[in-house]
Amino acid sequence: MREWNASLRLYLDVAKAAVDNAASKASQARLLFESGHHGTAAALAIIGQEETGKALLYTLIGFAVVPEDAIAAAMKLVNDHGRKQQLAMVGHVLAQVAPKLCRYVDDLPDNVEVSEQVLRPLLSALVPVVLDQVTTFLAERPDFEERLAEPTFHRALQDLKHRGLYVDLKDEMILDPLTVTAAEAAAALADLDASVEGIRMFTQIVSFSDEGVRLTRSALDPLLELAAKSDLNRQDIRG
Repeated sequence: MREWNASLRLYLDVAKAAVDNAASKASQARLLFESGHHGTAAALAIIGQEETGKALLYTLIGFAVVPEDAIAAAMKLVNDHGRKQQLAMVGHVLAQVAPKLCRYVDDLPDNVEVSEQVLRPLLSALVPVVLDQVTTFLAERPDFEERLAEPTFHRALQDLKHRGLYVDLKDEMILDPLTVTAAEAAAALADLDASVEGIRMFTQIVSFSDEGVRLTRSALDPLLELAAKSDLNRQDIRG
């Protein structure tokens, strides 16, 4: 696996800024929702979801998970709304896991200068819990991966976003933001909240010292290699 270096910290900075922007979009969308502007609220919530997907993408690059020769291709995904929405859904999984991790990190002081003495025992306890919880989540929702890969899922989000922003004519019907229901907007807001909560866990790594980021990265190397092999095996089976 690729070794982390300090030049990648810029991507981690962008990731944190993106998830902070998504949280801001959530607050703005909630105000619009409470004022009865459900169409605009839904559209803004989906834009916020795309920001969380972007945050995860930049985190993966900044954490040296993406090979150096693949960064340019990965960066093209920043302009792909469907891909960002897909990445945002990862936050839904992480949001289920986050509450179970709090006891491991709540006692850490704010702005801690992360050192090997702090991180190594934390990671030793944390990583197995994360894997166990994610595995449990996916086992309980066997259709989750297939649903994320379904193109119609992303088209539905894009359609909702456009309906919330624009006036259009479709099948001799006029569509405008007023056609977006409160239920649709509320669901988009809930999805955004989950994505922000889950993905923010990873963007906070930017507050680690260089030593802390390197240690975290090295501690996860065996797991990343295992994940890469698992992904290759799935591709072989599908092929």
